[in-house]
This record gives sequence, structure tokens and C-alpha cells, in this order.
Amino acid sequence: VAEHGKVEDHLTVEPADIIPAEDDSGTRLWRVHSWGFLSDPNDFSQALVMALPMLMGAWQRRSKLRNLVRVWVPCALLIYASYLSHSRGATLGLGVVMLFGLMRRLGRVRAALLLGAFALAAIVVGFTGGRSFSSGEESAGGRIAAWSEGLTMLGSHPLFGVGYGNFTEHFNYTAHNSFVLCFAELGLLGYFLWVGMIVLSLRELHQAAQFAPVDSPERRWAILLRLSLLGFLTCALFLSRTYQPTLYILLGLCIASWHCAEKTWSSREDAEVVPVRWPLATVRVMIISIFLVYMIVRFQNAFVR
Repeated sequence: VAEHGKVEDHLTVEPADIIPAEDDSGTRLWRVHSWGFLSDPNDFSQALVMALPMLMGAWQRRSKLRNLVRVWVPCALLIYASYLSHSRGATLGLGVVMLFGLMRRLGRVRAALLLGAFALAAIVVGFTGGRSFSSGEESAGGRIAAWSEGLTMLGSHPLFGVGYGNFTEHFNYTAHNSFVLCFAELGLLGYFLWVGMIVLSLRELHQAAQFAPVDSPERRWAILLRLSLLGFLTCALFLSRTYQPTLYILLGLCIASWHCAEKTWSSREDAEVVPVRWPLATVRVMIISIFLVYMIVRFQNAFVR
């Protein structure tokens, strides 16, 4: 899919696909995309960020040619396709995947230095199409205005929200944040279930990475899928993708990975399966996320005044 989008970008440019940059630069961009629920460039790039760590599942020791063909070349294609999408959220998602992916191998300091080098390179090559992260209506100011309205919707409809798909009935455009969109439209009850799926998946992946044998494929896939989920959620902080199929496909893969790992370690005689406790952690994440959105809105309002 990434290769098809890349080829289309070089060979075909339709006027309808040249879209505004959505900031105050006045420029228009050709942004690569795919079909169906990936027809939006941001959705497409978010899926690329999600898929990137999974490619490392094909990596094998002392197999340089195989790794080149099955891992490094596809990784380069995915990164290039992400570049052609000019998605700012995907740029941040790639940075998070790089940071957490390299932290275990290189340590925090060197991983942070490499992340800084990646950020500098992204600026130099124009990874976001020349757009900044903080200008125009649909950037920082417009997003925070939407987040503020999302908090207002939560305050007026705390339990069930304003209803699925009704955010734009109360505001000019969407929330530009999957978490805000969820608690505004589904209320605290729906937000608990949605966040709970994510918290449960992350905790199960952590448990799988902790208890599965060190060199087992179950442990490797638990670590890689955790990276995929972190990268996806980073993009989701700036995109309204609460209900996109991509998230639920990824969560299904996470649960399947945990199930395979659980079968591996539970078969050992000395195995001790610890239940995954997620409800209280979910409530904590809910409180922290809503509080952070509130503080960002307050800070922005105080700064503007």
C-alpha cells in the first residue's frame, strides 16, 4: 500500500488531491494517501507508523541479505511514504517509535540524541511540507479551541456525552484529538470502555514482554506491538480517529500476542499467571488525560489574554 501511494505520488497528480496546508502559509500540498478508511493522508500515515515496528518482526540474526530485503527496504519505503503524506502527527509518532525502540538498546541519553537528530533532519527535508506545529486555525489555536469545547460537552453531558458523531453539531469542526472526541461524544462511560481497551492491551503486552522467554517470538512481538500502539496513540493525540478500524485491528493483534505469550509461559511448571488489573489504571488514565486537556486549555487562554 505504501509503495502504491508512493508511485501514485510521483506519476499522478489530480487537482482534487492538491489540498490546503491548513495553516496560515497559504500553500497547497499534494499528500499521498490510500483507499477506503485510509483515504485521508493522516489516517494513511498513522497506519504506516503503526506498521513500521511490525516489520522488525521479520528481522533475524546473521541474515544481512534477508534483513535488507524483508526489513530495511520496506522500512525505508514506509518512512518515505509517511514523508509524502506530510503529516505532522505521523512525524511525532515516528519520533516516539524511534525513542522507545532505541531506548532499551542505546540507553535514554543516546536515544534522545538520535531523536534530536531525527527532528533536525525532519525540519531540513521538510517532512511536514513546510508547515509548522503551531500556526493557523486548525493547528494549535484551533485544536485547543476544539478541546475546550469538548470539555464543555463533557460538562453538560457527563455520562453519555453528546452522542456518536455529534461533535460537529456543537462545534465548527472536529476535535483533532481522539481522546477529546471520545469523552465529548461518549461521556465518561464510553470513555472508560475506550480507554480501558487501550490500558488493558498495554498492560497485557507489558506482562507478555516480562514473562515470555527472552529470545522467544512471543516476547519480541509483544515489544513490537507495544511500540506500534504507542506510535499510533501519539498520532491520535492530534487526530480524531477514535472509531477508525485501524485502532481495533491493532488492539486485536495486541490481545492475540498476549494470548500466545500466556500459553507459552503458563505451560511451564513454575509458571505463575498474574491477573491483569486494568479498571483502576483506566480510571487514573481518564482523570490524568482530562486534567491535562483542561490545563492545556487554561494555559492557552491565559497566554492569549
